[in-house]
Amino acid sequence: MKSLIENIFIWQGYGKISLLGKELYICTDPDKKNYWAVCYGEPNISAESQAKLLDECSRAVHDSALDKNINLLIVWQVDELDDRTSRLVHHAEEDSYFFKKHVLPYTYVEFESLQNKVENLGFESVFYSVLTDPQTFQEYKNNYRRAGWQNLLYRLAIKVSTLPIKVTTEADLSNLESNISNRIKDDGSLLATESALLELYSEQPSWQEIEPDDLLKEILYKLEGVGGETNN
Repeated sequence: MKSLIENIFIWQGYGKISLLGKELYICTDPDKKNYWAVCYGEPNISAESQAKLLDECSRAVHDSALDKNINLLIVWQVDELDDRTSRLVHHAEEDSYFFKKHVLPYTYVEFESLQNKVENLGFESVFYSVLTDPQTFQEYKNNYRRAGWQNLLYRLAIKVSTLPIKVTTEADLSNLESNISNRIKDDGSLLATESALLELYSEQPSWQEIEPDDLLKEILYKLEGVGGETNN
């Protein structure tokens, strides 16, 4: 998994500095200030360890802008994606001190499946073309309860927000909107989900001004609540 993460950042033009058991990736574009610290393991890092890591990053880069432009990606292999995993992910990402945090849980089965796909199709093909292929999403939708490579691919695209997203055509967007509308009408749980999202927007009328990652967290909380209600 470390090699896959490294390839993602290097492919996007980041340089790498190795720290003690961790990595720091630096955007090589002089017009951009963007840093990603990467560590591996359960996301229960203390304030002291975060402060130490930030100090290590600051000493390695010597950039006064680092404090406000650094992300922490916590890559965490788990046996299964269960409620405990979800709780720890939410708890870690809510902690806004020192870093803007992104927790990437994954299972070995997901990783092995994605790695095989990369070896067969090529790295750039998977993370650029396959990522936005409607067939990929259809396969994910049909098997989303299984630990497939599509699950990890989309999770990576969300957590590593620097990944380039292939521009979708107007026709693709229209078709997607139609498919979503029809699926919502035919599925009671999706109707409940839509209701939860509308409730979120009514509670936060200025949601357009919320940072994308913060908005995603709010949506996930709403979806989690809806899931609990629809499963009772």
